[in-house]
Amino acid sequence: MLLDESENKYDLTNQGATFEATGKVNGAVDFEKDSSQYAYKTGVTGTEIEKIRTIDLWYKPESIDASLHGLCVIGDGSTNNYMTLLKLGSGDGSKISFRITTGSTVHFTLLSTTSAVAGTWIHIIAVCGAGGAKLYINGNTTPEATNASTNVMTSTFTTLRVGLETYGTSYYCDGLIDNLFATSNQYSTADVTDSYNSGNGKDFKP
Repeated sequence: MLLDESENKYDLTNQGATFEATGKVNGAVDFEKDSSQYAYKTGVTGTEIEKIRTIDLWYKPESIDASLHGLCVIGDGSTNNYMTLLKLGSGDGSKISFRITTGSTVHFTLLSTTSAVAGTWIHIIAVCGAGGAKLYINGNTTPEATNASTNVMTSTFTTLRVGLETYGTSYYCDGLIDNLFATSNQYSTADVTDSYNSGNGKDFKP
């Protein structure tokens, strides 16, 4: 199990990843791409999903190659309806990608200017909703990418996968994920600064 420290208690089922690896803030989860490791939770309450306005996490890739690396995917369990935070490779190089898609409609795709570096922690904050979508990297209060779209996740999104994207085929990440935090609070620039905490991260445990 990967434990949800929030009041929702949506504990994830671990598919082979190493739990309590040395992390940035707490014990991280170490995913090995070649071993097809990931974690998941089905049956998440859709009304809770559609309230999400910010996803905040730390990621340390162990390798970067030409394929995609799925990081955090929230969807309906199909191959088309999802929100994806991180993709490495496949045209995007080692950039961070944030997208909301419903069916064949891509509402927006944000791509960072900062590249992920193997062996180095990167702080990622993705914001959606009123005021448009924003992607913040490493505590910089100026978003690296924005879009005017106010689209958010819908109540049909009931599946969460960490370390895996399943758009057409399976794309696993290779690295450590720590302090993954989803909230209905739409982060301000002050929240971005607070969460980054001068590069030390913030413990969100209640």
